[in-house]
Formats: sequence, C-alpha cells, structure tokens
Amino acid sequence: MAIFAFCYIINDQNNSLISFAQNAHNEKKNTNATIPSYAVDQYGKKNGKFPLYSFTNDKKFETGISWVPPSIKTNEPITFIMDFFSYPQNEPLHLWPYNFVLIQNGKEIYRTSGITQLGSSTEKYVFNSPGPVIIKLESSQDTSSFSQYGTVVYKNPNSTSFSNINNVQNKSSPLILGLISYYFLNYAMYIFIIVIVILLVILVAYIRKSRVKDIY
Repeated sequence: MAIFAFCYIINDQNNSLISFAQNAHNEKKNTNATIPSYAVDQYGKKNGKFPLYSFTNDKKFETGISWVPPSIKTNEPITFIMDFFSYPQNEPLHLWPYNFVLIQNGKEIYRTSGITQLGSSTEKYVFNSPGPVIIKLESSQDTSSFSQYGTVVYKNPNSTSFSNINNVQNKSSPLILGLISYYFLNYAMYIFIIVIVILLVILVAYIRKSRVKDIY
C-alpha cells in the first residue's frame, strides 16, 4: 500500500510538471502570436501602406513616417524615419525645423525638436509602457500646423531594461548638426558674394589702370 501511494505521488508530480511546462509554452506561444511582424494603426489593424503619408491639418505641408522595426515593443529602441514636403510644390523641405511628439494614454510622454536634412530626419525612442500611441509632427515655426499618426506599442515578452537617458541623449545631435549646417550655409553664401564683389572691384581697377598706362 505504501509503495502504491509513493508511485501515485511521483506520477502526479510528473504530470503536474508536464502540465506546467505545456502551459508555459502555450502562454509564450500565445503572447508571441499577439505581436504582429508588421506596422499597425492605433486600432491594431495592419497598415495597408507603409511608410505612411499625411497632410498637415492646415494643408501647408505633407509628411511621411515609418519606423524600424515595424512592430513596436516596449524596452526596444525604435527608429522613426520622417520626410517633409512643401505643398503643393511637393519639394523636400531642407533645413526645416520640426517638433517630434509622442502621446500615450492621452498624455504627452515625449517632445523634442530637430531640423531636416534634405527633407528627411530620424528620431529614436524606447517605450516603457504598452498601448496605443499617437506620433505628432509639428512645424516648430507654427505648432498649430501638424500631422499625426497612430499605432500600438506591444508588451515585449523578452523585456530588457533601457535607461530613459537614451531617449534624451539621442536627440541632441541632429538638432546641433542641423543648426551648424544652417548657419554654415548662410555664412558661406555671404562670404561667396563678398569674395565675388571684391574680385570684380579688383578686376575693374586693374582694367582702368591698364587703360591709363596705354594712354600715357
């Protein structure tokens, strides 16, 4: 009787371990199955076209956006790739100042500024919380002019911790480089014009001096 009871307990424990392992596997499988490999809108539906394009609310500009990887998960660096165009000319907006804003659960969780290079720019961010998110692209010169896009952040099953410092440090370089490029191009243009004027003055003076010598 004791031997039978011992065997029953061992068998019951083995069945429990097998059941636990199967449940854990199924739970992990189901969790991964809920995370799509493609970009989605704020309702979790697949975006028919990607990158996404939209006009600003005042129809003055057109913006485009995509992100890598296309499926956004928490605690994973996401790179947002943006394009800006004038409207109706449809020309890239070079050295155009913009604001990049993220809104989640009705609250603004992130805001930074940048300047486009040849009509494009990138921003990086690491999300801490899952749920729907709004990506807002504003004109820095007029924040009432904006376009926005919706998507979903999924809970990362293989979560690793990232410091929020990454969300600040990654933003300073594009803005500084953009400002340097902006002022460099402006001053380079002025210097070029001044040099041309000086050369013309020297040339005219030389021609006049040569004519005077010929007369005498």
